[in-house]
Amino acid sequence: RNKVLFALAIGYGVLAMANPMLLPAGIRYRMGQTIESTGASYLVEESAVESLEASSATRIEIWKGAVEMIKQNPVWGIGYGSFPAMLPQFVNNAVGHFDAHNSYLLIGAEMGLPTLFVFLLVLLMAWYYTYWLYAHTQDLVMKAIALGFLGGLGGLLVANMFGSRMDAQQIVSYFWILCALIMRGVVIERDAIRQAAGPARRTKRSTAR
Repeated sequence: RNKVLFALAIGYGVLAMANPMLLPAGIRYRMGQTIESTGASYLVEESAVESLEASSATRIEIWKGAVEMIKQNPVWGIGYGSFPAMLPQFVNNAVGHFDAHNSYLLIGAEMGLPTLFVFLLVLLMAWYYTYWLYAHTQDLVMKAIALGFLGGLGGLLVANMFGSRMDAQQIVSYFWILCALIMRGVVIERDAIRQAAGPARRTKRSTAR
């Protein structure tokens, strides 16, 4: 909403890309682990998987295994909670018992594509109603809560691409509680709109008479 702050944020992002030392130490450490280069080996053309560090390469193998699970069991999946035990069978024992590191692939592999569709539909509905609340409410506190939740929802969608975040009940419970509070906010706002529209309708009828 603030163009100056937005421009400053973009400028900082460009500066950070040009000079990684401006980034926090934790982010620099993780970025440094992404690609392994010894000597001038980075000048030699290699496949992406070969140049990735071990954990990233393993994650790609896990994702391939998850895709195979979905291909073989697209409707019912392989069973809830059985991904780590079944994974070696779908990657020819290339990797051991690991988590999927992707909530969408995990849900599709364990419970099938219909369940994945329902899960994405729930997230889409959460986004829709939160945006509706943000766009219609005149309460600045409610508007700030809705805007914050929209940002958090976007972060969750991205985080689920690289981890099974929805499995940690002690963390994801907060998400569902916030969803419930947002829906309650929608109900309150709709009631307020109806109450405001009631006198307006009565006034219009009286004027017409």
